[in-house]
Amino acid sequence: MRAWLAVNNLSILYALTLFLQTEIPLNTYRLGRITGWSQINKDLDLAVIFIYILSSILGYLLTKRKLGSRKLKYVLSITWLPYYILFIKLFVFLFPITNPAEKPLPGIGLYVLGLDMIAPFYIGFINVLSGVKWTLIDAAEDPPPPD
Repeated sequence: MRAWLAVNNLSILYALTLFLQTEIPLNTYRLGRITGWSQINKDLDLAVIFIYILSSILGYLLTKRKLGSRKLKYVLSITWLPYYILFIKLFVFLFPITNPAEKPLPGIGLYVLGLDMIAPFYIGFINVLSGVKWTLIDAAEDPPPPD
């Protein structure tokens, strides 16, 4: 039961990360209008990169700690999708576009589609890395097999 709860929590983390990486570039004009920043494009690009790096490190550490070498961690490549759709639907419901000038450009859809297609491979890559023994400390945690 704890493993399944860890899978759901990690799925929420990955879905939230992808949601932020897609919604920040989509809503640049709206965020600029609300916050009043003049150079918001550069700041938001840095924010997306920071979110990507932070979530990769956090996802790696949590997957290694909570799921370890269990094969259940590979389910994460699929279970992020319902949470991602839920986050998008919730955002659209809470923050509808009221100004027609704030609608995203049509080319942004290709960006979102590309991120959605790459996300399962990204999650799978983090899961593979979380199962690798990197240092002597990781190797010392597992006792040697009996003779």
